[in-house]
Amino acid sequence: MLDAQNILLIRPSALGDVCRTVPVLASLRGAAPQARIDWLVQTEFMGAVQHHPALSSVLGFPRKRLSLGNIFRNDGRLAIQELSRNLRTNPRYDLVIDCQGLARSGLFAFLSGAKRRVGYTNAEELGWIWINKRIHAPRSMHTVDRMLSLVESLGIEVVRDMRLYTDKTSQAFAS
Repeated sequence: MLDAQNILLIRPSALGDVCRTVPVLASLRGAAPQARIDWLVQTEFMGAVQHHPALSSVLGFPRKRLSLGNIFRNDGRLAIQELSRNLRTNPRYDLVIDCQGLARSGLFAFLSGAKRRVGYTNAEELGWIWINKRIHAPRSMHTVDRMLSLVESLGIEVVRDMRLYTDKTSQAFAS
């Protein structure tokens, strides 16, 4: 069992990698059945994961508003303030798993205010600076195995379930 009540999973971008992060979510849910598990994901990709039964909530990452060209404009500053406020208050996270491994995702982990922030020792762009539990996972590993090494480091049994879920309307349409 995992001793965290409010968990934030960070894998905001690259749609294929977002979908390949689902086993991390399934593993976290298996280890913490009563916990709140939220996922910070790029706004445009929220639909890919928002109906997963292991997920409590999805936080949108407004990538375009936070682009380098926009970050110093009013809209970019407002977006940073909104995201920071959402990360710190909805709810107070006690564990963050940074599956992205970039400066931006490490900063989001830090902005969450969580005491435990798990990520990679070799995160790109100095993203490891914001992480306080750093896991060695070579970039040569398969993406799924690399992300799962983060939850394994917490003593969590890995669940290799990559199923994605859709809303009932989409299911009915597909039928």
